[in-house]
This record gives sequence, structure tokens and C-alpha cells, in this order.
Amino acid sequence: MKKILAIILACFFAVSFVACGGGEDESSSAFGTSSTVEKSEAESSAAAESSEAESSVADAESSEPATSEGETSEGETSEGETSEGETSEGEDVVGEINWTTRYVSWKVATGNGARTPDVLKSDDAAALKLSKFNEVLVAGDVGVFTYDFGKTLKDFAEKPEDFAVIVAEYDHETFSYVRDSYAAVGEAEESIKIPKDGFVVAIYKTYEDKINAISTTANPLFPHGFAANRGLDAKIDSIKTAPTLDGKIESGEYGKVVWEIEPTNTLVSYAQFEKNNYTSTAKVYITYDENNLYLAVEVDTPIHDNAVTATNAGDMWKYTCIQVNFSSAASYSSYISENWDWGVNQTTTKDNRMRQYGFGVNNDGETVNCVWQGDSTKKCETVKVVREGQVTTYEAAIAWSDLNDENGEAFAPKKGDKIGLSVSFNLGSTSTEFKNVTLRDGGGIIGINDWSKIPTITLD
Repeated sequence: MKKILAIILACFFAVSFVACGGGEDESSSAFGTSSTVEKSEAESSAAAESSEAESSVADAESSEPATSEGETSEGETSEGETSEGETSEGEDVVGEINWTTRYVSWKVATGNGARTPDVLKSDDAAALKLSKFNEVLVAGDVGVFTYDFGKTLKDFAEKPEDFAVIVAEYDHETFSYVRDSYAAVGEAEESIKIPKDGFVVAIYKTYEDKINAISTTANPLFPHGFAANRGLDAKIDSIKTAPTLDGKIESGEYGKVVWEIEPTNTLVSYAQFEKNNYTSTAKVYITYDENNLYLAVEVDTPIHDNAVTATNAGDMWKYTCIQVNFSSAASYSSYISENWDWGVNQTTTKDNRMRQYGFGVNNDGETVNCVWQGDSTKKCETVKVVREGQVTTYEAAIAWSDLNDENGEAFAPKKGDKIGLSVSFNLGSTSTEFKNVTLRDGGGIIGINDWSKIPTITLD
């Protein structure tokens, strides 16, 4: 009996000890007291207020022009941000997606035979942001592939069946990239060919609205931030004797023609002209020495009107002239890839690595020139433009020192260097509708100033 009583007393004291919390950390209790519940509610309220404040700041920032990219569709995030998607059990888990500044659009402006892109940005409803370029895709990615990736889509994604694939190929009749084929999610095969003159878009299955839009639209597709064809890239020779800038191109003065601008050249665009009524052609010569890059352009056109003077030379783009982009970086370099869109990012001109000139001859026979983009104090003064009959000859000596190199020093050319050079031929007039002839995809000038479209010139 005494033993039983002792056991009962021992159990009683043990239960009392635990109930009073002796020897335990109170914070580890599975049940909160009224004070801990109040603290939890206060923290939740503060967190909600903090979240709302951050959201308000984000909304305010996204409303600022040319600084943030908005959401384009469910599952997509602002430019430069990452996204972690949620999928149901059994589906692939979407990890963090790093969106690039590259995109594809499919909205066009038409007129007088033109098929050119409207000025769209990556958050437009008719645009598709890209997370990868010629890289293997994973769940959640949207990527583009050019012929540099390979002849086919072999090994283009970890799970090819999770992507819709659109093939776009260049059509010289409309001077644009048209949808050649479409494979829905689950139908894409790695044997799909990548066109030599075009690109392939692969879209992860969760972006259904974008897949539907880009696969059914009859409009051409426009690449932004990458070049689908680098056929205009060229090598140029140096010279020992500088050309004479007199409005005449003498034999051997510049060497061979670098670009022949005429309607059968698939690397130039006559989109602004009526079909089969391409009245203008040109020849482009480029050479260099240690001091200057020398550019000569011979334009044969019945159109000529340039109603500007030295005081308003910046308005010459409306008339007959040429626009010239000049860069100390190759268009496919990482520097240009990060800073290709001058409309939202002026890094290239702030660094003095990109410049855009205008050259022309006015209706009084005076040579006029200007700087549209870049340091205007470094105006190219060594220019001569002469109009004789239907031929206008443009000659310019552009000083290398007008540009900086990657170290911020005056650019000093050497053999093997790669630079960017592009030309647009404006044929505006007060009596006729504006026209121009451009290098492929605007050459990085017309449309939007997409530096990735500027041909790369290698100094030989």
C-alpha cells in the first residue's frame, strides 16, 4: 500500500512540473498565449503595410518613361527582374527567369508599300520578351535561335515538348520576316530547321496568350536586340594616301565597293517604295588610315530636295541626305548587346562610343552636315557632297578621335579591330511622300535605333 501511494504521489508531482513549464523554453510552446497572438497580428499588419508601400513605390517607378518595363502577360515579369512560377503537382517547376532586353514584335505600320515595325517596346501587347538567345532553354524560358546556334534545333531545350516553336524567314518581296511554320506545344521536334536568313522563337507552354498571338497573327515578325542575318558584315583595307574629298570618286581612291545598294540585294530594304518601282540605287565605299575612316557614297536617284542651311541642318532627315552610324564596338559585342536600344538607354552616346551623322547638299549646292546622336561639339567638318544630274556623291573623313574606346580614351585603330558602320539613304521631298532605302532591318538607324542591326566592319 505504501508503495502504491508513493507511485501516485510521484506521478502527481511529475505532471505538476510539466504543466508549470519547468525546464522547458516557453517560446517552443505549440500554443500561443493571448500576448503572442497579438504580437503575431501586429507583425502581419506591419508586413502588409510594408508590402503595400513597396508596391506603391514599384507602381510609381514603373510609371516613369523609359526606365521600367511593365508586365506583358500572366507569368511574365518586368524587364530585368526574375520570376519563379508555380506549377501543379507533376509539372516542371519553373525557376528564376532572367529576362533580357531583347524581344520580338509583330505590329506593323504600312503605307506606300512599306512594312516596317511600329515603335514598340518589350511590354507592348504585340511584343514577346526573350530570356535566352542561342542558349538551351529550361522551364519558363522564351528564347530565340539563329543559324549561329546550328542548322537545326537539336538540343535546344531540356524538354522540347514543353515549348511552342515558330519559324520566321525573311521575305524579300515584303522586306520583312514572315511566319514560315508553327509547332504547338508537344509537337516541336529537334529536327526543325533554323533558316539561314531568319530565326526561330521557342515559347514555354505557360505563356498561352503570347503563343496564341504570335502563332496566329498574319503580320511579319520583327527582331529587336539581335540580328537575324549578319551578311552585311565586311572587311576593309587601309590606305596610304588619303582620298581627295571633292565630290568625285576616282578609280582606286577608296578601293572596292563594300555595299551595292540595289533592289536585288536581299540585304537591303526598299519597303518605303511601291513594289517594283525602286527608282534609287547606291554604292558604298569604306577605307581608313590611322587618322580617319573615309566614307564615300554614290547615290543614283531622281529625287533630290534639301531645303536646309547650316543653321537648321538637323532637319535634313526630312529631305534628301544620308544618315551614318559610327561605333567603336562590334554590334554583336557584349557592350552593344547590353546597350542596343538607344530609345531607353543612351549609354553608348554618353560613353562616346556611338555617333550618328547627317550629310547632305542643300538646294543651293552647299554641303550641310550635323550630329544627331553623340557629342555635337565633335562635328564632322571634313565633308563634301555634290549633286550632278541624278547622282549625288557623299564623301566624309570621320576622325577616329571622335570616338572613345572601351577604356574611355580616344579610339586608335589597329588591324583586326571591329567597329560598327551603317548608312541610311533618305529621299525626302516637299513635293513627294518620304522614302528611304536602308540596310537590312533599318541598319540600326530607321525604325528604332537598334544598334544590334549595325553591320560590323573589320579593319584589315
